[in-house]
Amino acid sequence: MANSPRPGLWVLERSTDYGKTYKPWQYFAENMAQCEEFFGPDSSQPILDDDSVICSTDYSQIVPLENGQIYITLLNNRPNRGNFSHSEKLQEFTEATN
Repeated sequence: MANSPRPGLWVLERSTDYGKTYKPWQYFAENMAQCEEFFGPDSSQPILDDDSVICSTDYSQIVPLENGQIYITLLNNRPNRGNFSHSEKLQEFTEATN
């Protein structure tokens, strides 16, 4: 934890091979225009598949200047969020080693 503003533009990455490689898990930007500019037009589309990598603007506002928490919810709005135990694609999407 740190006493600093939340980052405005950033990428949450994950590894599934113990840190050998990393892939984007979710993008964050201050607005949807930044999502499209920096992460491509697909990042601002609605979630259509369980392994879609999307861009969120929820936690990229500078205010509050201190103690701004960031909550990452990987299952929200996923097609099979209510059927997690039977969705291999969603299980793989939420898996990480690093």
